[in-house]
Amino acid sequence: MGIRKFHPHLRVAVSNGYDVKRIKNIKKGLLQRNTSLLKYAMKTGVTILKHRDDPAKVLEELVGVNPKKFIDDLSHYKGSITKAGQLISQYGEYYLSEEVNEKLRMLHGSTHYLDFEKLEKLLPSVLIDDFQIDPSPIAAASIGQVHKAIRRSDKKEFAIKIQYEGIEKAIKGDLVFLKLFLASIKIVPKGIDTSDIFQEIEKVLKNEMDYKREGEVLNRYAELLDDDYYKLPKYYPEYSNDKVLCMDFVHGRHLSKIKQESTQIDQTKIDILGEKIFALFLKELFHLHLVQTDAHGGNYFIDEELEHLTLLDFGACLEYSEEQLTFYQNFLIYSFKEDKEAFLAEFERFISYTKKSLSYDQDILWEYMLKASSPLRSESFDWGKTKLPDELFEIGERLRKSMSFDSIPSDFIFIDRKVMGVFTLLRSISCSFNVKRVFEEYV
Repeated sequence: MGIRKFHPHLRVAVSNGYDVKRIKNIKKGLLQRNTSLLKYAMKTGVTILKHRDDPAKVLEELVGVNPKKFIDDLSHYKGSITKAGQLISQYGEYYLSEEVNEKLRMLHGSTHYLDFEKLEKLLPSVLIDDFQIDPSPIAAASIGQVHKAIRRSDKKEFAIKIQYEGIEKAIKGDLVFLKLFLASIKIVPKGIDTSDIFQEIEKVLKNEMDYKREGEVLNRYAELLDDDYYKLPKYYPEYSNDKVLCMDFVHGRHLSKIKQESTQIDQTKIDILGEKIFALFLKELFHLHLVQTDAHGGNYFIDEELEHLTLLDFGACLEYSEEQLTFYQNFLIYSFKEDKEAFLAEFERFISYTKKSLSYDQDILWEYMLKASSPLRSESFDWGKTKLPDELFEIGERLRKSMSFDSIPSDFIFIDRKVMGVFTLLRSISCSFNVKRVFEEYV
């Protein structure tokens, strides 16, 4: 049975040509999950070792000749396995065909869904008593799925996000397995400590499973925003708990589907949209100190007139201290100003702050930062046509080979993930705008 279709412009997990399935259970057992994970982990490990210098080849071999099967496999497991697939899909935007990417995007909110009977017992009694809840989800993601609900008293529409039972235990098992696997296949050079990275990943996943925290962060983020272009759904704590999150129902389209669903596009509005996405990242970094690190098309909704951007899913929103963000801010500022001396001095200060040991080629690092920051100096940057990821990959490989370290600083891995997500979003809508002007407004 497929998921029932609603109005095409609502946030609905419809098949779009792919067989979205209802599943009775999520595979949570350690043996069940790790058998599947091992298959893809082994494939990934061998492929990376074999094609380290060719990201396109790595992704092609991992996804395989049948992307539908790849998605089907990952969708049965949810949790960190599905999240890994979502991350792969972001890189796929640059290195895989549009046909494959169209299918991979389903991992961002339209994958297999769990029978509502398995989730209903988790709902607060007030929801069951006062709401009419559609048993077919409007979205099914890695940690939970979303159902549309109507309050009987006033017919108001709500979105109810329900967490999969037992998903926390499953994710912990995944992380233990991945640590052991990385050690066994020796992708990470001997002697390199990756524990900080895994601790950071585990912390973020734990945050994403705390729906009460997500609701509170959502409210806080909404209070800090001062631009009517951005919209956020209201959080209702009286209808929520640690595993159930009740919010306003949002009408709109996934950001990644603008080009697919619109026959006539106002390019001026698309360019403004791109500018606002980029400005939001700078606003988070320079003013809010809150960074929503899971930046993919399924977490952003645009209205029919392309005039308001609705922000969704704040489980992966991280708060950074002023000291931490000052490093990242200065990296951007000194790169923008092409001030090599100031940048390298700040980078050395950052290494001291992390208490890590790191040696590297300063010239290659500076070459990488100049290239990475080149959009910031552009008065008309075309995000849809840029070859920047390929250029950065080539420099990044040379930089990696020049480095020597005994542990990996984890402070900014999720901000870096946000940058990748923003870049992918801007590319997907093919926008062009004066990046330099927007950046200077915040600096």
